Amino acid sequence: MEWSARVRRGKRDRSSTAARPGEPRTASGSVLFARVRRRWQMRPTSGSHPPVPHGPRLIRWAITLILGLLAVGHLAFVGLYLPAERRQLHTAWQDRLAAMADDRAAAVETWAAERVADATLMAAFPTVVYLASASTGPPFPFPQERGAPAHLADIFATAAATAGYRGVYLVDTHGQVLAASTAAPPLERECQEVARRAMARGEGVVDIHAHQASPFAVAAAAPVRQAGAAGSPRRVVGAVVVSVDPERWLFPFLRSEPAPSRTGETILVRRHGHLVQFISPLRHLDVPPAALTRPIRVVGPAAAALAGVETVDEFTDYRGTAVLAATRRIRGTPWGLVSKVDRTEIMAPLTDKAVLAAVSEVAFTLAVAAAAMAFFRVRSAQFQAALAQSRAQFADLLDQVTDGVFFVGRDGRIRTANRRAEEMYGYPPGELVGKSVLVDLRPPEAQGEAPAQLATGLEAGAIRFETLHRRADGTRFPVEVNSRRVRWGDEDGMLSVVRDISERRAAEEERELTLTVLQLAASCRDAADLARNVVTLVREHAGCEAVGLRLQEGGDFPFLAAEGFPEGFVGSESCLRAVSADGALLADEDGRPLLDGLCGAVLTGGLDPGSAWSTAQGSFWTTSFTTTLAEMGEVERRIATRGRCREDGFETVALVPLRAGGQILGLLHLADRRPGVLDGETVARWERLAAHLALAFSKLRAEAALASNEARYRELVEHTSSCVAIYRAVAEGADFEIVAFNRAAEKAEGVAREAVLGRRVTEVFPGVSAFGLLDVFREVFRTGTPARHPVALYGDERHSGWRDNYVYKLPSGEVVAIYNDVTERVLAERALRESEERYRELVENLNDVVYRVRRDGTVVFVNAAIRRVLGFSPEELVGSHFTTYVHPDDAEAIRRGFAAIMAGAQIPNEYRFIHKDGSIRWVWASSRIWYENGEVAGVQGILTDITERREAEQRLAAQVDELRRWQAVTLGREARILALKLEVNEALAAAGLPQRYTTVAPSPPAPGAEADGPGVPSPPDGGSRNGP
Repeated sequence: MEWSARVRRGKRDRSSTAARPGEPRTASGSVLFARVRRRWQMRPTSGSHPPVPHGPRLIRWAITLILGLLAVGHLAFVGLYLPAERRQLHTAWQDRLAAMADDRAAAVETWAAERVADATLMAAFPTVVYLASASTGPPFPFPQERGAPAHLADIFATAAATAGYRGVYLVDTHGQVLAASTAAPPLERECQEVARRAMARGEGVVDIHAHQASPFAVAAAAPVRQAGAAGSPRRVVGAVVVSVDPERWLFPFLRSEPAPSRTGETILVRRHGHLVQFISPLRHLDVPPAALTRPIRVVGPAAAALAGVETVDEFTDYRGTAVLAATRRIRGTPWGLVSKVDRTEIMAPLTDKAVLAAVSEVAFTLAVAAAAMAFFRVRSAQFQAALAQSRAQFADLLDQVTDGVFFVGRDGRIRTANRRAEEMYGYPPGELVGKSVLVDLRPPEAQGEAPAQLATGLEAGAIRFETLHRRADGTRFPVEVNSRRVRWGDEDGMLSVVRDISERRAAEEERELTLTVLQLAASCRDAADLARNVVTLVREHAGCEAVGLRLQEGGDFPFLAAEGFPEGFVGSESCLRAVSADGALLADEDGRPLLDGLCGAVLTGGLDPGSAWSTAQGSFWTTSFTTTLAEMGEVERRIATRGRCREDGFETVALVPLRAGGQILGLLHLADRRPGVLDGETVARWERLAAHLALAFSKLRAEAALASNEARYRELVEHTSSCVAIYRAVAEGADFEIVAFNRAAEKAEGVAREAVLGRRVTEVFPGVSAFGLLDVFREVFRTGTPARHPVALYGDERHSGWRDNYVYKLPSGEVVAIYNDVTERVLAERALRESEERYRELVENLNDVVYRVRRDGTVVFVNAAIRRVLGFSPEELVGSHFTTYVHPDDAEAIRRGFAAIMAGAQIPNEYRFIHKDGSIRWVWASSRIWYENGEVAGVQGILTDITERREAEQRLAAQVDELRRWQAVTLGREARILALKLEVNEALAAAGLPQRYTTVAPSPPAPGAEADGPGVPSPPDGGSRNGP
């Protein structure tokens, strides 16, 4: 528009030029000719005579002069102007092609580097390294229930959707695909070759390839290195490959032209043996990319580009046509870039001028004066028309450019600008002209660097930088400025192309924010720590006054972290559970908790997706809460007013659910009292971030659950009485590496776990192969079927013993061996057999019970006599405790006796046992210590059944008691008679008479006779005394 106005003003200025009196209003050439003719006709003479017109002779002289001037001009045109014009055209096209090649080479290099950077970034993901390293044990950097391939498929799908890739793949060193993004096409052989090159070089590789069964694609690969100690070399274990369609950006970018040309094109080439392969679409040949090849010695510009020669020169292209071409090498790739145009197009303006000169010569020959004047008139008219057309075309071209373009003078003021620049800065047509790029288009904080940038561009000839510009309404936006020094009319200045990079900056900021969140998720110890860091991060980037994060806990979604909310807000709003009038928690028909308010509606998917305040992802947002409430229906208004957002004056509100795997895990709450803080694009960005947050929280929860399960598993394994060892297969199961060893195994093997972890089983236990257990490991690893290795004797130079093994395979691929040291049991069994062989004949002929009891009281041997004594078979008693069949009243006594014998005493004793039929049997036990291998092993002895003897003794005791009773009765009578005789003697003596019973003498009283009188014992049965 500005150019068209300038052209129209120029036409008016020229057409309004006033002629002198008597001159017609003609073109500039006719006016010049008329003035020359009048000067020659009206020249005064000497004397007083009036001037005499020269007539036809003067005209002939004038025509001759004009013809001479035309001839000289023609010679100058042919000898000087045309060569100079040719050089000027050649130089202009050289500058144009060089700039075009530089811009495109830099853009393609940046684009290729970004693809490699994306592959390198994903190659460092812990899950990628885990899967590529063929790791099979903890720790697991992914949700274990889903598995590494499924987890990586989700991550790769997100990356592919964000960057527009055909597919993202993880391959091992053999080129086999370990994981791929969802809906990714099969990985082509050419892509695998790119991956192999990346793994061989140990760095990122990018290349273009074609495949008969798939479309043309660009593949970028980065090596995956196995995790290792810091500073140590890490082995390449795989590669991440990203495949992108070049028609998405690369080929359209190469086909685009800053200014239209008839034959110009920019192409990519690469070396293919001794041939040059054209890998981008060709303008002049209808062949697929990479289908055309030429010998490298034939195609000059392609060979120069591949050789790294950066030049602008004349060459012969793939058609055999003379071209002017700029060559560049694309760093970081095997490609070269050629920007070229046909020489005929460059020289077309010069050819037109030469033809015009020839036509003028013919016209000059046919009509001398008329041809001369016609030449000037036509020449001037054509020049003006060409100039006007060129300016109009240039103005139209500038108006169609998607970037802002303007010419800036040395003073920093805009001389002209295209329509896009006026739209970008928000100025009406024509008002941008005259504005200063140093002051008017820059905010104060960006004005300091502007003069230096302008001076650098004028001095160096070109400059590219990024800065902050300001629109007419005062809003700021980031721009990329690409300026080149040009000559504009009679003034030097800078032709600047300004690109609004707000979307790119927003995408970069979102990507950096996402990476920060993922790094936080990897470094934070728990969900609460991650929530606090995320809230601080979101509040800083969103510019909102308040930010909170809710996370599911049981049937509710309380605030896990919050910043900026008024006092009491978090406490009153943390619980979302709906309650009845009597305070009971409410639930739906399926028993799911009912949630209250707007947060509850978002978390339960209760928002109307067609409303103006909801998004397709189920988020709620508004820039004016007051206005939104007025627009809501009655039911929605009641829901929205149950919270405190309106009471606390929040106008800008956004509630974004955190979704992972189709489940809502939490809610991101953004609020500000200022209206209009957020917009739809910003909310969409936070929705995308919320998806990453949900995955991060889901990962933390899964890791916490996994850690809890692992802790329980470790406790179980550590405290079990059986030995447990876990092995990881090495070399496809040829050997096995010890990765876990519990306490029981340490005790049984007599070795600390630190000395065996990480070592191979054949190294720690050299006899494992001869033992036969290594073959069991291999079979279980191959088939996955559990197997039991029978009891066998293991032995090596360090240790030997009897082992009983049970082997099975974990889902992770590790092999578990649960075994017990049954050496003592085997030795006991062997000792029992030896004892049986040694004493079988003796023992079998004994009527007494022969037994052996270990130190812990376990019966290890009893002969067949036990069946006669107690009614039990030997098999029923062996393995039981020796007190099992002892009479309860004698149990403590027999334990004391056992302890005394173990202490070295030999005390025979009698005990009562319970017969199988329930009767009581008396046995006489004679025991002594039993030694085995020089150590006390237990007690052995003989049990003699004395039940009959005890019964006889009891009968005899009863008889003795009876005899004693009768004896007591008889002795009582004799004692009374004796007492009477004594009394008679005493009475006679008292009367002075001689004693009658001279054979009776006084005797001391018998025991118990004090109560009856001297010398008279009491009857033993307490009965009455009866005399003889």
